[in-house]
This record gives sequence, structure tokens and C-alpha cells, in this order.
Amino acid sequence: MILDFSQNGLYMVFEVTENGSVTLRHFSNNQTEHPRKNPKDPAVCGIVELHVGGENPNAHHGPKHSPTSRGTTLKYVTHRYYENEYGNKLEFDVADSTLAVTVHYQFYRGIAAVRAWSAVTNIGDAPLGLEYVTSFAYTGLEEGDLHPNEKINVFIPHNSWCTEVNWKKQTLSQLGMDMVNRFSFNRVNLQNTGFWSTKEYLPMGAVENTETNSTLLWQIESCGSWQWEISDEYANDAVLLYLRLSGPNDQENGWYKELIPGECFETVKACVCAGVDFNDTLAEMTKYRRVIFRNNAENAALPIIFNDYMHCLWGD
Repeated sequence: MILDFSQNGLYMVFEVTENGSVTLRHFSNNQTEHPRKNPKDPAVCGIVELHVGGENPNAHHGPKHSPTSRGTTLKYVTHRYYENEYGNKLEFDVADSTLAVTVHYQFYRGIAAVRAWSAVTNIGDAPLGLEYVTSFAYTGLEEGDLHPNEKINVFIPHNSWCTEVNWKKQTLSQLGMDMVNRFSFNRVNLQNTGFWSTKEYLPMGAVENTETNSTLLWQIESCGSWQWEISDEYANDAVLLYLRLSGPNDQENGWYKELIPGECFETVKACVCAGVDFNDTLAEMTKYRRVIFRNNAENAALPIIFNDYMHCLWGD
């Protein structure tokens, strides 16, 4: 079953496979999928990755968060698509014998952006330990005919004292991902641990596909620990390039959530924008931020504050 929820210049196509897996087949600013060497494999293309403590991942992929122990066990139950105050909302329910997950996608009128997060409920009769849950998962950054090393650029937002918002554009090879085999153990990995969420990097990133003239830019909406990664998979005799966005997890942040029967855990939210190039996607992200900004009477009444410390009087 193919489900198309494209709108606002953002094209999002899902597939519910014969075995009940839900995959995100296409996600970009382009209306149609480009010719593919890489048919989507539900084993590595699900809409959520989730790892439970004490369970083995589905393959030996080193530090990569793909594939996880429950990424392939969660099967389609139902989905809902309705309108709310912001625009349209899409929700997929997937489940196995002990976990039920609702994957949320919130669209915004006139903006090529989607806000995504996952809600996990323990439907079993024993506690389960969550070690990793994605807010957003997509496999397909490599669309087109060229090899990913020939066309993929990654934008990394370095951040530090007096060098804030220092975006750097690099190729996969420059980031250590020389994809010469069926797949690698390498990944582009950014993370933060603790409540200074921007001390080394902004909780953002972007990836550009120069062959398809498409760029995805994202932000993880967390004031604490977060992690994202880009890496490769191999399925159906082809290389697949994925993106995973999450809040804290066990491997990078020492995070663990014991979920008792009947309890629900909700991930941090993440927003992903689509556009032709980096500036285009930044413009969409700006529109989105203006929509979600929650103003109030106290904030509206605040006076203008001049920060003389920053590059001025330095508190003198």
C-alpha cells in the first residue's frame, strides 16, 4: 500500500509492505522519486528505530544506530490523517507483542517542513528498558544514479565561545565516510550530553544531494542531550544512506528509560525542512520557528535588553 502525504512543497511517500512494515519511501522537495539503484528494504527503512536494553541489534554495524532490535518487529496497525490548528497531522501506529509506537508527523500550512516525534507505550506485562528511540528516521538520502561520495554534502553547525553558528560544508569523504565496500561502520555523528545543548554544535544539520537538487535541514528541539547520525546500509544489492534524529540515548549519553507496563514515553521533537539548497531550507526553518514560537503577555511586555558584555563593553 502506497500512501502519499505530499504538501507545501514537501513530498512524503510511505509504503506499508506485505509483511506489515512501514517505510518512508521518499522525502524531499522533489515531487517524484529519481531513478533508483536501491529498492527500499523494510529491514533498514522503517519509520522508527528503537532499541531495548538486553536485546541484540539486527546486525553487527559497530556504533551505528541501525538496525536496532525493534526496528523490524514493529508492524502497521493503523494511521490517522486530520487537520488541526497548524495544518495537517499524520500519525502511524505500529506495534509488536510488547511495544506500541505512534509516529507523529505535523505539517504546517505554507511551509515545506514537518515536525516529527515518537511515543512509545509498553503493552507487555514486564518492564522494558529503552536505550534508543528516533524522533525521525529516513533512509534514502542517496536518491539518483551517482555514488553518494560524488554528490552528498553535509553541513555541520559548529558552535563555541565567540564562534557561534559556524556552519561548515563537507563531503562524506572529508568526514571519514569513504564508501568503498557494501557498507561501512563509519558514520557522521553529532551529539551533546547535558543541559548546555549548544556547547560544541547546534542541535541541527543539513544534507545536500547535488544530483537531485535537494537539501534537507533539521533541528532537534532539545535543551539537553541529543544525537543525530548519517551513515550507510546495504540492501537489495545497493547502498542506502540514512538519517536518524533522536534525543538522548544509552550509547552516546548514558541514557536509559525503564518503561513499566502501561507507561508511555515521548521523544523530543525534531523538525525537518526540504528545499533546493541550504539557504532555501533555512528560509523554511525560519518560517516554521515563527509559527511555533509561543508568545505570552509577560514576553510581549519585556523591555529591550542590551547585552553590553557580548563584543562591546565586556561588563566594564
